[in-house]
Amino acid sequence: HHGGNVIGVIPTLIADRELAHKNISQLHVVASMSERKTKMIELADAFITLPGGVGTMDEFFEVLAFTHLGVNEKLVGVLNVNGYYNTMLEFVDHSVAEGFVPSHVKELIVVDEDPKQLLLKMKLS
Repeated sequence: HHGGNVIGVIPTLIADRELAHKNISQLHVVASMSERKTKMIELADAFITLPGGVGTMDEFFEVLAFTHLGVNEKLVGVLNVNGYYNTMLEFVDHSVAEGFVPSHVKELIVVDEDPKQLLLKMKLS
């Protein structure tokens, strides 16, 4: 913890399997994954995407879309550990090149492979 404030948001289905962390500052149990994303967006000041699977990418693109559309003004960071997200970032470039995504969307994504540098770039430290 080191004095930090940890807020968890977990759907009932997962919490019922006793997979919820109990030793955190706050735990919000919600009805669905959609509600989880909504609650996380509401609670967060910014977002940092760590290496993960389909759910992580879903959350990343939803937050990016909301920021792009002006629904919120939350920073979108990508911790690109060992180049994990290189292909996803290339896909964003490809989508821009093909005309499906406006070029300024790429500017909304802050990327670094070092956690401290990413926080500095996002002006969060």
